[in-house]
Amino acid sequence: MVEAPSIRGWLRAVRAVHAFPPGTRGAVWRAARELIREPGAAAYRAARDAGAGRPPDHPSTAGLPARFGERIGVRRCGICATDDVAIDEWVAVGAQLVCGECGRAVLGGALVWGRLAAAYRGRVGSPRRALGEVYRAVVEFKERRGDWVALAAPLARALALCIDTLVTRDDGPDRGGAGGDRLAGATRLAGAGTGRRAVLVPVPSYRGRRPHVLQLVALAAVRLPRVSLRLHALTKTHDFTQKGLTRREREAESAGAYAVRAAWRRGLQGRHVIIADDLVTTGATLDACARALLAAGAATVDGAAVVRVVRAPPERVVMLGPRQVRVQLRELDGRGRIPIDPGAGLIWVQFACSARCPATALAGPYPLPGLDVVGRHRWMCRCGSAHLVRVRREWLGAHRECLAVAAGDRRPAELLVAILQGPPAYVS
Repeated sequence: MVEAPSIRGWLRAVRAVHAFPPGTRGAVWRAARELIREPGAAAYRAARDAGAGRPPDHPSTAGLPARFGERIGVRRCGICATDDVAIDEWVAVGAQLVCGECGRAVLGGALVWGRLAAAYRGRVGSPRRALGEVYRAVVEFKERRGDWVALAAPLARALALCIDTLVTRDDGPDRGGAGGDRLAGATRLAGAGTGRRAVLVPVPSYRGRRPHVLQLVALAAVRLPRVSLRLHALTKTHDFTQKGLTRREREAESAGAYAVRAAWRRGLQGRHVIIADDLVTTGATLDACARALLAAGAATVDGAAVVRVVRAPPERVVMLGPRQVRVQLRELDGRGRIPIDPGAGLIWVQFACSARCPATALAGPYPLPGLDVVGRHRWMCRCGSAHLVRVRREWLGAHRECLAVAAGDRRPAELLVAILQGPPAYVS
């Protein structure tokens, strides 16, 4: 549980304040006092959210506006926390789901860290304003733009709740079929019940050029008295940028870029270590830091982040009669709509069956309806569940049309669509 700290909390608050630039320390100190003087507030918000239908470990808005950003969905990977329905080959492990990418990594022995907890999902370039909102807030805090100091306490609260879920949650005994033991073992909190506090380590920047993660972690630790804080245990040995790189290129750049300081090696022996970051995209940084910590003697390594980045929707090759065509999956806006051209066409709708079923549907192709006509289509999952897909063509503006798409009671964030109008591009 996130508790109200005492003397340890005040000392951490002073340490957190001194991690910020001198001109901002007054505002940060007021934020730190707010965190300290709200006993149980974060835990209360988490319990309130659980009562509203969210899982107990789901972070609340934590001081941010009620409609701020998009939270990680209930149907998410138990290892990497992604809720992206564009990822295929999900598997059920006990009471949780694991995405295909994490499943292959675990079975291949390539996943060194245990699991990731994140508060929000985000991506730039999305037609949904909320998906980029938290992403931009983290970037503003990182680059110190505008009123960035005001974002420190809310982002730190969200990060503290994610860290707390990794400290307190234990999934119980391993369950699953063939290969399930290894997957379940990777997602359990190893080391629970050892009586030693987990160690919290921020992802470092090269020579302290970008101290924003250290600042957030120092502020978040005010609400985490059961966690040992080691702000400078990791160091970044050489500088590089990951912007615009693919997953493999990020892994190549991050390999060997982080090391554990010699002074902290002994204190990490046999401990459960939590790596904290602001954004997690592919997990390459988390992987590199985890390898350095495990090499230094850490027993298990988990990750916590404010934002889990969702990748841009990919292309898909689908069947159209006897031939294959290539279509581009696209996001809906916040109202569940997407612009289209006038005329006939086809639509495919991709969505997840449920929070417990690993099946992901690519339902279609369905014909585009006429203006103000609702097309209703039923899709049956292999688990026996039936889902109703509704498509309605509407006016978007004076001379533009759009489609309003729905599948059951799913939010627009849980749907992707592919629309084919005009001559199809067949795959040779």
